[in-house]
Amino acid sequence: MVNVRTILSASLLVSAAIGLTIVLTDAYLWSAAPTHALGLIGFIMIDAALAIFLWKGFSLASLLSIALSVIQAIAMLADILTYSTPDVPQQSFRTYLLNNPAFMALLVVQLVIISLAFRITNLQYDYVMIRRWVQTNLLS
Repeated sequence: MVNVRTILSASLLVSAAIGLTIVLTDAYLWSAAPTHALGLIGFIMIDAALAIFLWKGFSLASLLSIALSVIQAIAMLADILTYSTPDVPQQSFRTYLLNNPAFMALLVVQLVIISLAFRITNLQYDYVMIRRWVQTNLLS
């Protein structure tokens, strides 16, 4: 039987693959929002790294997956709701994103990653572990 950690790892790889597809094929993204394309490359690299960490059993990878996917989903929603440049009106960019199947698939995958990661993360335990590490290493 496949466990949730394996499914989460695969979901992160799916996110990276969709992101890579967007980066490689979406000329409009590069012309309208090149900094957003570069940010997507960062998300792709972190997705791939977290997938490997999960596969290797790194204990905080699921918590980091939640953080990454929440940040990416918020950034994507912010693009839909607010992004504009002098060359690209906000409504045009919003329409483009909402009608872009790869963008919408990537947004849905972020929500899947968040729900899977919550399923396997003991947030109270991870919080205590992080707090102890901060107290020991940063506040001592």
